[in-house]
Amino acid sequence: MNHADSTDRDDFAALDFTVDDDLADETGVDALDEYTPAEPEVAGAELEAQDEDDDDTADDGDILAAYTRTVTNPAGTVSVSALIDGSVRQIDLSPAVTKLSESQLIDEILVLAHLAQQQGLAGQHSYLRENEFVTGSMDALGVDGDDLLRDLMENGMGLPTPEQAAAEQAEVFAARYAGDND
Repeated sequence: MNHADSTDRDDFAALDFTVDDDLADETGVDALDEYTPAEPEVAGAELEAQDEDDDDTADDGDILAAYTRTVTNPAGTVSVSALIDGSVRQIDLSPAVTKLSESQLIDEILVLAHLAQQQGLAGQHSYLRENEFVTGSMDALGVDGDDLLRDLMENGMGLPTPEQAAAEQAEVFAARYAGDND
């Protein structure tokens, strides 16, 4: 055996997938037992007590709803909700959507998702204008906060105004659903 043959064999040793007879009875799943997470140190009673003390969870839904904008088609079959960062939060479908083809449903969801996104982004205008910290800071600096914020949001951030979002929705609804009222 020459040196080249032994080197070639060593290079291919990593590709040897034979299993020893002693390990043949073990499965790959058995190896996962080593990685089972430990039980939490907090007892169940303590967890329940923590939940009872946390009364703010009821307000979380109200807070989230305040930052969510929903657009529903005139037929009421599809509703899309978006957060004020523009991300889609939820899509609700009524049973009547079964009358639509898949491509019609996809198109409806996409159109309403875009409108909900625009409504959500426009919600940042209202939020920043009504935020006491922001308005107080602007007043403390002696700056006309309303004009500055509007310019920042529209020109700097490219956010639609609530009026622009409403106008776009009205335009899309007029074009898309004009014949649906017959």
